[in-house]
Amino acid sequence: MSTAKPKIVDINNLMPRSLIEMVRQLPTNPMIRTQVHAVIRVPIPDDKATFLQIKEWLECEYPIIRDQAKIKITASSTPFEDDPVPVAPAIRLGMGGDNDFEPISQTVRYRYTEIGTARYTEDRIGTGEYDVEGSDLEEYFHGCLENGYDLDRFVGMVKEALEATCLEESPETEPESEDARDYDNHESCDSTNHRASVTSMENLRRSCIDWIESNHYDERGAFGLP
Repeated sequence: MSTAKPKIVDINNLMPRSLIEMVRQLPTNPMIRTQVHAVIRVPIPDDKATFLQIKEWLECEYPIIRDQAKIKITASSTPFEDDPVPVAPAIRLGMGGDNDFEPISQTVRYRYTEIGTARYTEDRIGTGEYDVEGSDLEEYFHGCLENGYDLDRFVGMVKEALEATCLEESPETEPESEDARDYDNHESCDSTNHRASVTSMENLRRSCIDWIESNHYDERGAFGLP
């Protein structure tokens, strides 16, 4: 008799395809698991060591954990108080020394394509301002230091986290074309293809450098910063 757990969601709807492939190839790599944590906001359990175990956990157990966490946040306003994400200590120079690290905020462009039963497609676009929390930035920073990654990898991790948040929250959109379609003459939307991209990598890179210099000035040399 099969003991397979019922599937609640599809992994392809939770993470970018590129990240799924990285998990498939290196499921125990701590840096990749950290990136998954950044996207889904929950750490992968230590006992999930193969791709199939992680995939089953994401599709069958994670949605329940996520929904319970949302209920907990609403009830107590102290998210994840009973299961905190460990963050390596750091000294914040010139910012009060209270370890309350500033987030990084960037504008992210959101776009998706509607595909309707009347055989039409329409690109819709929108933008929103999103944050990567200071505690997550700390985790990315120390993960890069421990694995010898450079500034580009740190910026890339922040970029993926911003775009994942944008896809999750889905800002308001409008038709990309000025010739807006009259939806009264068509049936409802059947499917969509969602995409998100940071609007300015130059601004994001500058924000990451400023964050490192504000919070880890003595360690900036590890990222090639003068």
